[in-house]
Amino acid sequence: MVPKFTALLLIGGLLATAEGIWSQESTVEQLQELQELRNEVERRRGDMRRELRLLHQVLGEDERVGQLGEYERSLQSLTPDELAAELRILREDIERLRQQVERPDEVGEKPRFTVTGQIRNRLEWTDKDFTSGDGDVVELLRSRLRVTARPQDETTIVVEVQDARLWGDEVNTLDGAAGQLDFHQAYLKLENMFGQPPFTVTVGRQELAYGSERLIGAVGWSNTGRAFDALRLRFGAESNGELFVAKLEEKGMRDRNLWGLEGHLERGSHAAEPYVLFEHDKGVATDRLRRATAGLRGVGEFVNATGHVLGYELEGAGQVGDDGLDEIKAFMAGGRLSYQGPGWNRPYVTAGLDYLSGDSTVGDNQIKVFDTLFATNHKFYGLMDLFTNIPTHTSERGLSDIYLKGELSASESTRLALHIHSFSLAKSAGEKNMGQEADVLLTHTLTAVTSLQWAGMIFVPGDAMKALSGFEDPAFQMYLQMTARF
Repeated sequence: MVPKFTALLLIGGLLATAEGIWSQESTVEQLQELQELRNEVERRRGDMRRELRLLHQVLGEDERVGQLGEYERSLQSLTPDELAAELRILREDIERLRQQVERPDEVGEKPRFTVTGQIRNRLEWTDKDFTSGDGDVVELLRSRLRVTARPQDETTIVVEVQDARLWGDEVNTLDGAAGQLDFHQAYLKLENMFGQPPFTVTVGRQELAYGSERLIGAVGWSNTGRAFDALRLRFGAESNGELFVAKLEEKGMRDRNLWGLEGHLERGSHAAEPYVLFEHDKGVATDRLRRATAGLRGVGEFVNATGHVLGYELEGAGQVGDDGLDEIKAFMAGGRLSYQGPGWNRPYVTAGLDYLSGDSTVGDNQIKVFDTLFATNHKFYGLMDLFTNIPTHTSERGLSDIYLKGELSASESTRLALHIHSFSLAKSAGEKNMGQEADVLLTHTLTAVTSLQWAGMIFVPGDAMKALSGFEDPAFQMYLQMTARF
């Protein structure tokens, strides 16, 4: 009996040991699987951020506006059971998306016509003349209606009608002239013309936006926005190159054109974007413009397992050519670092420096001030738009901007932001301090298609701005904007 009892104890001990080993191995495998899925979640979050950034550029919105929902929560804060449920849902969602991507298009699956649009109303109060007194109050209304036709999978036709006006422009309430009505966009897009790799042609009136829009952008903040009469040729998909030509002015044999070659080389969450731009006005020698701008932009982000994101952006460009009898030699440089934290409030902080070269001596047949061409400067040099036209707004002295921006969500539908800028002239024989600007923004999502934004801004002029404007009082501006899309 004793030996049998001892044997039973031995067998039981071995089984318990084996069960413990199996349990440990199972736990290790589960942890490995959870870590792999956590990495997959983070990769997907990065893809969603890039997609949202592109959508905001197309819509002309601030790139930080938007909700990523449950994917913005820190995965480390979940319990094992919650994490397993979260990852199981993600597995099912990812598998569904993969099946949709791999499934061939069925006949009639895509609608031949889609209609979208926007109504945006903005009330502005402005006192930016640096003298104390009454401000100016205006109401701006922008209405857009876009019809997109897809007669074939490779063919897209877009026609977008826009009415952009100030309240009271038509003093006669019976006026039906529709003087502000225009085609904002009207173009034809042909995709996959020669199979793989993809080759796309877009021709007609269209918005152009490259990189962060430092040099060419759609200026979505503007009541009218910017569009070009252009031809674009794109080669490639994620990593691609694009050649475009836009006619800026028709003058018979002496047109004014803009040529561009843009590249986008993507690897993971990092990208390099080289570009060359050439603006040519075929006027007489004293009125001719030949300006070439070449540069490189690098952008990317690092995401860790806890959902913290570190981002960066670096860009530099040089300009050469001639404007009439003057020689052009100018440059610009900019860089920023950003941090985004996890959690429901999604804190975001970015700090950076922009430098646009300037002339210390104006009128010496050398142009050393950098021209920002067709940029969306509202995104960069303060929301009061005191420096949207460089070089004119700095009297050809260039500009230096050191800034700090912070944002966080006060609730699921409300986001608060604070921007601080310190401006100075790049070149000056005297004072360089242009002043400091502070902008406060409050964005609230009313419904799934309607948003409300309020902003208050103040600019305290420095000695250089006082000298240029001739006045010394602070400048103020406020606006209240409501946007609805369908």
